[in-house]
Amino acid sequence: VALLRLLRLARLVKLFKKIPQLQMIVMGLAGGIKSIVYIVILLLLVFYLYAIVGITCFRTNDPWHYRDLQTTILTLFRASTLEDWTDIMYISIFGCDKYNSGIYVLPENFTPDNKIEWCLAPEQSQLLSPFYWVTFVVVSALVMLSLFIGAVTMSMTESMEQMKEEEEEATRKRMKEKQMKKMKAAQEANLERRNSQLLEIE
Repeated sequence: VALLRLLRLARLVKLFKKIPQLQMIVMGLAGGIKSIVYIVILLLLVFYLYAIVGITCFRTNDPWHYRDLQTTILTLFRASTLEDWTDIMYISIFGCDKYNSGIYVLPENFTPDNKIEWCLAPEQSQLLSPFYWVTFVVVSALVMLSLFIGAVTMSMTESMEQMKEEEEEATRKRMKEKQMKKMKAAQEANLERRNSQLLEIE
């Protein structure tokens, strides 16, 4: 039963053929996948490089966000979506003791249960942290997004040109067929005329 329901969804594919604009969008997305793959690889390299730099420079002050590579990459992904990335930056700018972002606790509030939240070695990075985070957000959230849009747009343009060429080719083919039919009809008319003339002579 589930398979039959899935087969019913295949009817939606017919819409792509009936609506050229929808077909163009789908072809543009499909054609842009190759470029998008390379952009994703480049984005992963950017994430990896910034994660290594972040661990090296900020883990002592902010182990919550930089305790290992996986956590740092997840932190960078959060920042690339522009979700409260400034909070992470302020922790590094002012130190975990002055700006705890609701995460860190000071020595007077240390307990065995909140050990992961201890602010043990606060450090201030008033120049490096803003430079690090602003450049990362510009590259990951703005430049990469523009590359994604550009890849899809170029692919859609190519698919539009391809569809236009196919339409022109189909138009030329129809015109050629019409001309052939006219020529054939003219030849048949000439033959009939000649045959009638021969019959009259006889």
